[in-house]
Amino acid sequence: MNIGTQRFLPHFKLILIVSITLLIYGCNKSSTCLTPKVVALRGGFYYRDTVNTFKDSVQVNANLYFGTSLNYFINIKNTSKYFLSLAQNADSVTLYFQSDSTSTEPETIDSLLLHYTREPHFISTACGYETFFNITNISYSTNIIDTIIINQSAVNNDVNKENLKIVIKK
Repeated sequence: MNIGTQRFLPHFKLILIVSITLLIYGCNKSSTCLTPKVVALRGGFYYRDTVNTFKDSVQVNANLYFGTSLNYFINIKNTSKYFLSLAQNADSVTLYFQSDSTSTEPETIDSLLLHYTREPHFISTACGYETFFNITNISYSTNIIDTIIINQSAVNNDVNKENLKIVIKK
């Protein structure tokens, strides 16, 4: 071993230890994803108290059906708020609001057709993508529903914003 090799060997060991340490800590994949991947449409039921004043309309036992074959539903029991996921592979969804889950009379059911645009939103490498939506139009029947107000058209991760206000006839 010559003198140049003897001087290089301690530095090489230090570089090797630092490199291995950086590889171990630098490549540590975190599987924690704190951001939800599914964005929910948030809404509420109201009744019109006066011309421009709305009050919460607590639904005692209502259902909200949705999905391609109406195979999903939310039972809205003793609350005025609801949350539902929109389809990430379609630009519209049909909903059926059944004001009383024990009655199948046509006058207790309304249909809603909600149109929206979709926008993929990158979260991170660990979490992937989520889809944000923008409500563009809504049409509905008026058996139980008086009107529907698009309160916030952007459906995203802002849980403090209500997207739809469904005003029920008094």
